[in-house]
Amino acid sequence: MSEKDKRAWILACGIILVGLLAVPWLRTPRAAEEQLLRAQFQLPADVAFADSKVERPSIKKNAYNLEGIARFDAEQFGQYRKTISVGAPWTIAPLSLEGVAFPGQPGTDTIRWRSQAEHQFMSFGNLSEDEVWQATRGLTLCYKVMASPSADAPPSDRVRPCRPGGNVTERGYLVQGLLDPDTRTLHILVRRIGRWPLPY
Repeated sequence: MSEKDKRAWILACGIILVGLLAVPWLRTPRAAEEQLLRAQFQLPADVAFADSKVERPSIKKNAYNLEGIARFDAEQFGQYRKTISVGAPWTIAPLSLEGVAFPGQPGTDTIRWRSQAEHQFMSFGNLSEDEVWQATRGLTLCYKVMASPSADAPPSDRVRPCRPGGNVTERGYLVQGLLDPDTRTLHILVRRIGRWPLPY
């Protein structure tokens, strides 16, 4: 092997190694992203994420999926469950992500925790999919935060409850969670919806 070929081989190996090391980092949510999940579901500071994952836009797939799984001990779960009143309005926390900024608002009549049976159409990412399928007595929260066509648009025009079916074209984010009392686990997903420009 010539000296030139050796250098080319070493360079190629280096690029492959950097790529392999970068993949787990790219899939690890940043601190601000985990804080976004925590804020939307009012997750206490003493409850840690057992696992989390992010899929960012790329040349292959123009998608953004942010997932988190929080597990509670018995006392933590009891305290968190007390903060949820099924059917009562839920307070939406501020959200800022990839150009969609929402300042937050008091709960509305439409954004509420509901029984799992009412949101059977919900689907989660790879991180939670298997466990969610096994849940039968869970509580769910699901809403959409849409990009506003006007900075003066009232919050009520930008937060919408989830509904099955339909082709959403307006840019925004789906925020959903499932609280499973049998496993004392909260599954969270934030996902892009609508038509987004390509990242390149």
